Amino acid sequence: MVLMFSMDGAQLYRNKVSECWMYIWIIFDRSPDQRYKKRYVLPGGFIGGPNAPHYPDTFLYTGLYLLAAIMRDEKGLPVWDSRTARDGDPDPDNNNNNNNDDEELLKYIRLFLAIAGADTVGMADLNGGAGHTAKMLCRLFCPIIGRRKTAKGTHYPCCARPDHYHIVGCDHPDVDIAQLLADFTSESAAKRYDENLIRVASSSSLAAYKRNRRETGISKPTIFSGLPSRYTFGIPDIFALDYMHPIINLKELIIPLWIGQFQCDPTDDRRTWFWVTLTGDTWTSHGQWVEDLAQYLPGSFDTAPRNPAAKLNTGYKCWEFLIYFVCYGPAVFYGIVDDDCYRNYCQLIRAIRILLQREITVEENREAAWLLKEFSEGYERLYVQRRADRLHFVRPVIHFLMHWAEQTRRKGPGNIYAQWVLETLIGNLGAEIKQHSNPYANLAHRGIRRAQTNALKSLIPDLAPEKGLPSTAKPLGDGYALLQPADRCYRPVSDEEYAAVERYIRDVVGSEDEDEAVEEWDGKVWRQGRVLLPNGQIVRSAWAEQRNGNEFHRTNRMVKVFNETRGVESDVDGESEHDSELKIEFAEVRYFAKLRIQRIEHVVAIGAFFGPPDEHLLDISSGTYYSVQHSGDDDIRVFNIKTIQSVVMMGPDRQYQLYRDDDSAEDRYFMVEKPGLKMAELIEVTELDDELDDNGDS
Repeated sequence: MVLMFSMDGAQLYRNKVSECWMYIWIIFDRSPDQRYKKRYVLPGGFIGGPNAPHYPDTFLYTGLYLLAAIMRDEKGLPVWDSRTARDGDPDPDNNNNNNNDDEELLKYIRLFLAIAGADTVGMADLNGGAGHTAKMLCRLFCPIIGRRKTAKGTHYPCCARPDHYHIVGCDHPDVDIAQLLADFTSESAAKRYDENLIRVASSSSLAAYKRNRRETGISKPTIFSGLPSRYTFGIPDIFALDYMHPIINLKELIIPLWIGQFQCDPTDDRRTWFWVTLTGDTWTSHGQWVEDLAQYLPGSFDTAPRNPAAKLNTGYKCWEFLIYFVCYGPAVFYGIVDDDCYRNYCQLIRAIRILLQREITVEENREAAWLLKEFSEGYERLYVQRRADRLHFVRPVIHFLMHWAEQTRRKGPGNIYAQWVLETLIGNLGAEIKQHSNPYANLAHRGIRRAQTNALKSLIPDLAPEKGLPSTAKPLGDGYALLQPADRCYRPVSDEEYAAVERYIRDVVGSEDEDEAVEEWDGKVWRQGRVLLPNGQIVRSAWAEQRNGNEFHRTNRMVKVFNETRGVESDVDGESEHDSELKIEFAEVRYFAKLRIQRIEHVVAIGAFFGPPDEHLLDISSGTYYSVQHSGDDDIRVFNIKTIQSVVMMGPDRQYQLYRDDDSAEDRYFMVEKPGLKMAELIEVTELDDELDDNGDS
């Protein structure tokens, strides 16, 4: 059984000092669509606050001691085979061989700890590092050496040596980050870690210890070194990057630079910061536009970003900033941010979007690695400009981003072992607190109850039956299902829709019977309002959203479609053939429909398609600014429901007119896909869980 350890801190109350810490275990043996459900996320321990623990290892010791004991056991962990017991092996009424039967239902498994994760600050407690402000600051123990300012102790991972910079120990030549990462391997990291740990442990005095800690980046042996090495990936390879908190770190770096509120040294002058463009009325109107876009964000995208001009520094959530900065950003910053800074920013966004995917190809990973390298070098060139008084512009997150692609190649997509699941558990258990006079004990008790409940569901699987579809749903196969509301009878369609259905009939029937089939069709369809997709999203149609006086305030009818297109006709062995390929398109679903074609019922989608994206904007934004024009009634099509891949956002594109102020700027929209869409499956979030159909069935 392959395990992951994850630890993080959280504030239980917004307006009250209430920080606490907890850690969990995640079982990697289960597929990603199962392992992050509540019943499979195992609470490990709780550390009450509000003061931070001076020695976190004392709180982790109990859980890790048990893990080490199981790893060292000759047999391993005894596990009850509840599935075999449920299927009737053995007979529960047979009392003669009860002990033997129980033995047959026990299986022994080995435990393997693959990953230990925490945020940037908490990782120093886990891996025994000197922290993210140290000279050797990398949490993965790569050989990057930080640079500091005169008479300051905080180091920064700046690759380019500043001009006229002569601080001993930090004035090394420019760092080739690509070469550094190419030379960074598991074997070299483990060897360097062992040698440096011996150096720190053999310090003969406190002064020698501080000197060795500074030069090695190690302050103590990690408690995880007490685990049998054959059942882990080894130290330091066991420690994973954090794929969630860097988004928050970017919020405290990029936006303050653009609005001119970042720390400025006395020897520097904000008036020389050419990148400060989000100021005054521009910043105010920008923030209001971001807030207004909430109505266009599908409900499956979760929380919509609030006005960043008013709320960015007052409880702006990580997910809000992810949607704002990574999804909206390329469209809403275009024409506002300096051109060179905008291109540099889009390189970062393209890489983040790639690395947040659940499935990443080798080519995509290489592209992300190149983009992150270009971003890092460009960032220092644009903002730092080899000035020692701007070293603090290079926060540790800039270096950690450089490891993302390399760590993805070694450990897999980071989105499936990021801190999101722990944040979700913190929210779940925090909402269950009832005894607010003693919240830490109450939280620990709720965690124990969760563990007990999960154990019972494992022993008796029938206690946790799989959720089914509503009684009024019609399964279409392959994870698709037709949902309510539905029309009460067949109704006629508009002229444009009639032409689209006629083309569909001719394509389906074939040339011989197409005229007869068109004549037989009575020009009516039975409309349906919603469809469930395999990824858990629900597509609503324009008809469903508008039938009750625009009841839904979030738009859920824009979809991504994979259509098969027919290419050039070729002659092979005297027979004509067509080359076909899958083409990605986007459409607004008007409604789903049942229609009769030659006495056979077809279930289809009818929608208006968007035009092709602007190639220039795609090019300057590294493929992140996807601006398209709505075709309206000019391109109505009937298409197969199973070609719909996901729900997307189409937000009004008011920045496009800065590039071209002509007819192409009318009905212009920018497209946004949900980051880490597969995570909607991973953490047991589907829109069906929160909805009722018209008959009240859940």
